[in-house]
Amino acid sequence: SKELLQKIGELLNANPKAAITVVGMNITGELNIALKQAAMVSNELIATYAVDGSRIYVHGQDGGFKEAIQIRIHPDYKAFFEQAKKDAKN
Repeated sequence: SKELLQKIGELLNANPKAAITVVGMNITGELNIALKQAAMVSNELIATYAVDGSRIYVHGQDGGFKEAIQIRIHPDYKAFFEQAKKDAKN
């Protein structure tokens, strides 16, 4: 998982305006455990891969029938489409 986190860290640093949500999910409904797991991943991204922590939101949720960590990247869509309009005019 360290190799995957490294790639994710590089991707996040290459897109410094994107917001990030780290979601911990578990099947038992113990949201405090899911939240702690998401926080650990978030802390690793900050400490090891120098991702700006102010961009990261941490969330714990019931995973239904799955346990996982999801890293959701929220690009700045407004800036993207403004740039696309400018590029289309040229």
